[in-house]
Amino acid sequence: MDLSKTYHYFLIPGLGFNSETFKKLQLPAVASITYIDWIEPEGDEPLSNYILRMAKGIDRNLPNKVFIGHSFGGVMVQEIAQLMETEKVFLISSIKSTKEMSWNIKLLRTLPIYKLVNHVLINSTFPVWAKMHDFHNQEEKEAFTAMV
Repeated sequence: MDLSKTYHYFLIPGLGFNSETFKKLQLPAVASITYIDWIEPEGDEPLSNYILRMAKGIDRNLPNKVFIGHSFGGVMVQEIAQLMETEKVFLISSIKSTKEMSWNIKLLRTLPIYKLVNHVLINSTFPVWAKMHDFHNQEEKEAFTAMV
C-alpha cells in the first residue's frame, strides 16, 4: 500500500459483535475509518439485498477504499468490495470461499438454530468461547463481552 495516499477504511465486525472487535487494530493516523454496524434483516430478505443495504452508506466515489472484516463480517466485506472499486480487502478469522467452511458452519447453514442465538446466550456460554478463542484473563473476558 502506498503510504502517501489517504485510505478510507470500512470495517465490519463478526455477526453479533460490534466495533470493539477492532479496538486494538492499528491503522494509519491519516486514515478515514468507518465502522459498519449490522442492520436488522427485513423478513426473509435475500443475502444479496441485505448486502446492498449494508453498503448503502458507502460513498462509491471515494478513492482508496479498504475493507476489513472479522468472521462473517469478512464474508460481507468481500461481497461489498465487488460492488465498487476497492484498493484492498483484509480478512480476520474469516474465509475466502465456501470451500473453507468448517463442518459446524456448514451444519448451521442447514439448521436454523442461529435464530436462537442472542447476547444473553453468548455471554452465558463465555467459558466455552474462552477456551475456543484462547481467552485467559479478566481483561480478555471483558473485551470479549464488550464486543458482543
